[in-house]
Amino acid sequence: MASFTNFSDTLPNPNNPIAYDGSSNSNNAGYAEGPGYRQVSVRSQFRTARDKTNTGVLVTRNKAYQNFTVDVTYNPLTEAEFNSIYGFLMEKQGQLKTFFVPLPQHDDPQDSTLASHSPEPVFTVKSPGYSAGKTKITIEDTTNYNSSTDGQLRPGDLITFTDSSDSNHLKAYQITRVETSADYTGTQPGTDELRISFVPPLQKDLSSGATVNYKVPKMKVTLNSDEINYSLATNNLYNFSMKLEEVR
Repeated sequence: MASFTNFSDTLPNPNNPIAYDGSSNSNNAGYAEGPGYRQVSVRSQFRTARDKTNTGVLVTRNKAYQNFTVDVTYNPLTEAEFNSIYGFLMEKQGQLKTFFVPLPQHDDPQDSTLASHSPEPVFTVKSPGYSAGKTKITIEDTTNYNSSTDGQLRPGDLITFTDSSDSNHLKAYQITRVETSADYTGTQPGTDELRISFVPPLQKDLSSGATVNYKVPKMKVTLNSDEINYSLATNNLYNFSMKLEEVR
């Protein structure tokens, strides 16, 4: 047994064990993996206003924020598996408290060369940083990375940022384009750089040196309802699913 500093704020799953005390301390009683998902459904919602002029010209604009919603369904669960999740969610009191959920399809980047590279490249935002609203930024790793040999991020990869100047910048972004020193528009990126485009536009200013989280990025969510429902079958296994909504 051991003391700990923080309670776990990540939904228990095979990569995020939890102990009876709510910590992720492997020395504490009940420390065990959470169950994996049977199915994950992800939706991205853009709120767009559309108008047409009298001559048929289409005018579009964003009228509100973009966010993801996630539906998680589990295989039938044992009592211990179920209670590791149920206790975690009940502590959140419905939609009152936020938490983080990793999506298994984004545990690793798609490019196997990048995913297995050792040491793992540490991409940071290139100076001087970027203002809110940008959809393209340059990231770099001047120590361990060469885009011609070490793999690349790809469209479809999910990323988040860790910014020491704004610890609340927790939005998840989906990469849509990746430019390298070999394939690019405009100014050529260095071999230690990637120029990435993503959606939605940056929700906040992004500081130079902010870290890009491209392995096991975590989405900040709440339950989308104050109700938490489950059923217990005659085989003593629990059936459970939940709907989550990304929040800032």
